[in-house]
Amino acid sequence: MKMLLQKVLGLMFVASALTVGNVVDDAFGDDIKRVQVTDSTELKVGDTVYQRLGAGYRAMTVEEVLDRGRVKVKWVSPPHHSHTLPRRILYTGESQVPAQKSRTWTDASGAHKIEAVMVKQSGDVVELKKSDGAIVKIPIDKLSAADQEFLKNPPKASSPFEVVKPAEPKKPTVVGPASKETIEITEFDRSQLQQIAIESPGVWGVKPAEVTEDVDVTASQPIQLRSPPAGRNSFFEKPHTVFVDSIRGHAFITHKYQLKNSVSRVEVCDLKNGKSLEVVEFEHSASVIDVSPTGQFILARKNGLHHGQKSRLDIFDRSREGWDRVLSFAPSNAKSWADWDVVFAAFAAEDHVVSVDIKGNLILWDLTNKKAVYSMKVPAKSVPTISLDRMHLVVATQSGVAVIAPMTGKTLGSLPGAGKAIPKLALHSNGSLLAGVLPQRVIIWDMATGALSKEIFLDKKMTGGQASWVSDNLLLVDNSILVDIENRVQIWQYQGGEVGDVAGGKLWTVLSTGNKFPKSLSGQELPHKKAADVASGLSPDDMLALKPGTKVQLTVAGELKDEQVKQITAALKTKLEERDLVVADKSEIVLTAKVSKGKDRESKYHSVGTLKTKETVHELSLTENGKSIWSKRFIVGPPFVLMRNRRESADEALARAMVPQVSFFQNARVPQYVARAPKGGVYGASKLALEGLQPAEVK
Repeated sequence: MKMLLQKVLGLMFVASALTVGNVVDDAFGDDIKRVQVTDSTELKVGDTVYQRLGAGYRAMTVEEVLDRGRVKVKWVSPPHHSHTLPRRILYTGESQVPAQKSRTWTDASGAHKIEAVMVKQSGDVVELKKSDGAIVKIPIDKLSAADQEFLKNPPKASSPFEVVKPAEPKKPTVVGPASKETIEITEFDRSQLQQIAIESPGVWGVKPAEVTEDVDVTASQPIQLRSPPAGRNSFFEKPHTVFVDSIRGHAFITHKYQLKNSVSRVEVCDLKNGKSLEVVEFEHSASVIDVSPTGQFILARKNGLHHGQKSRLDIFDRSREGWDRVLSFAPSNAKSWADWDVVFAAFAAEDHVVSVDIKGNLILWDLTNKKAVYSMKVPAKSVPTISLDRMHLVVATQSGVAVIAPMTGKTLGSLPGAGKAIPKLALHSNGSLLAGVLPQRVIIWDMATGALSKEIFLDKKMTGGQASWVSDNLLLVDNSILVDIENRVQIWQYQGGEVGDVAGGKLWTVLSTGNKFPKSLSGQELPHKKAADVASGLSPDDMLALKPGTKVQLTVAGELKDEQVKQITAALKTKLEERDLVVADKSEIVLTAKVSKGKDRESKYHSVGTLKTKETVHELSLTENGKSIWSKRFIVGPPFVLMRNRRESADEALARAMVPQVSFFQNARVPQYVARAPKGGVYGASKLALEGLQPAEVK
């Protein structure tokens, strides 16, 4: 394994491949031989270079020669994407035809002569190029006998360049039974790992994305997926993830066989032509989570169910039949298995991957040299996002958001935050907007200026497991809740998608009739007509119950001491004034801070026995004429470990642990804008089905 990645991610980047994306099989015929670029090859801006993909080559123009053996190139053919690639996967074009010297050509009479270079010979005619560039076509029988003899025996190349043929890669060894997933893990060199801290640059240094989602994903009918192999019980094979490569318009559906954790089946679908392209079976458990900038390499993560079972990343070479697994590595080197899980991973470049583990360790990995480049700390369990052009990595901080250059770790800009770490971020495909999703809040930033654009407070909770931009005004959260940014409300709820992803303004989900195959990949246009009609009928100004200048009555109630009431009242009054809201003795809008007793709880403690108590419920709510428009709760239950002070009884220690937490109200973020929402928090719901959307009740 020591030299595996140098062979594979270096030379094997140019191995024979499937045709991926817009491959240009350039028609140079036998007149061009391509020479692999090395460290000593001189490249200049404007040079034409090639990347081998399948049976053809993609022609690219050099835009910039970078350090660390990288070159920024731009596709010659549409859509003219720019990428940063390692120079070792590139080729230059060299002529195989020997350079012709100018010679004197004489006609058959000997009376006329010209100095020219032979361009080509076609049948009975030869083309000659004069020094001024003029092309002359002459019948061969009109030339002198000496010239005719020359044409019969033209000079041949003494040693034409040969295409460098890369060595066959050594496949990683699967040790032991496949069912136990004992596979070879590559150890990366961490000795030169650079620790980088997120900075707060004074100047906003983020530029618009160079790559946008512009691939046609217009499949009008559900794409029928292939059934499991013969002999496999299809009832136990479930779609696990859907990842859409929005650059090339391909969806990767990972099916997981639940009776044998070491088997995953990946199906690739063409979202433009509406067909299944190929099925590849992994000998171990993994789900596709990203595709390299050129589309040749696949990044997958181990898809175990429990803690510590999402710890491995795999690199597959899609250009080889069956997708050779060329590398497997574990980003976390923590001792405890509970700290191994990878919560985020993506290609930062063709041969670099950035990952974040569950403890918030962000690391850039050099796949070619098997080295960890740099590391930085981000909030634990927060999920970053990366732009389509791989130039911007957006990460949460403890108080806001930072935009990082993924290849260097340099902080390009920082954004005002939410007062706490944001668990999920979603970057618009064109890089213009960023959304941060919390359970009851959505924050929108303008990436052109670095300013906070909107902060939307919602009464209905969301898990924030996944967030995707559908349009400039619509955000889909949890593959279910469609949030209208302008109107600050949850417009619609879509139910029934097993797994899915968003691309081209559609939600691509796996649907079926019951649990049986065949299943289908269906693209649902968002929003559908009924949801769009609801949104168009709303007015942002009429929707708002709370906005700057609104009078708010403040009430503090419940099982609180006088001193606690004073502390909470003072804190909330300050927060309302900071939000440009007016504190009034009487108003239709009431902000209530309340502490009450909740459910009965029993807890068993060693050497003490079972103790009974009630939950302490903290609630901060906004009402309009008695109707709730927003609320936030925090519940204190009995502690897992009971800490007793000296001479304190167990009951006294438990009572002390259950006292009201004034800090909840002091630290809570009070809304500045709240829109009126219908009962249930959403205007309507539909169930996704193969035959189309079906009416449903809001859940």
